Amino acid sequence: MFRHKPLKHLPVTRRELAVYLGISPSLLSMSESGSLRSMPSALSVKLTELAASHERSKRGRKPKRSMARVSPLVNKEAKNLAEKMKLDAEHYSMKALVLKRKLENMIRSYKEDEQWLKTVEERLAVFTAAGALKADHRWFKNQEMVVKERMERSGIIEQVKLEMQVELAKSKAGINRSLLKKLKK
Repeated sequence: MFRHKPLKHLPVTRRELAVYLGISPSLLSMSESGSLRSMPSALSVKLTELAASHERSKRGRKPKRSMARVSPLVNKEAKNLAEKMKLDAEHYSMKALVLKRKLENMIRSYKEDEQWLKTVEERLAVFTAAGALKADHRWFKNQEMVVKERMERSGIIEQVKLEMQVELAKSKAGINRSLLKKLKK
């Protein structure tokens, strides 16, 4: 469990400390009480460094060497996170491209099906008026049913759902790139 007893000795409010750590005051309270099972190691390191620095400054001591070694660990974690974010951004960009192609194919197929359905309906009207062969009539009726089912699977609702997936993947890629820039600063 994550508990920091030295927090009580820091001369800042819990709200100010939560702002410094970039978390909510309630999350900080949960971490202090032990009801939170784990907290990201970067936050734990940040909090530990702050508490240790304050204790040293109260005693008039210089920073210990062991605390100086914590920074490379944070840098390594930041580097790993940056690499993951870069890979995620690339993944979501590729996913957006694949989904966009799928959407384009869906729209193209839907338009082709609309044209074919018009042809089928015209032929059915001619066959009904002319008293065509039953086999031909049945074939066109079957085509009408098959095309309508296919159009339902690729209709405007499905197109909108797929477009939402495209935009979501693009957004995730953009968010990862944006946060990656912040992380590299």
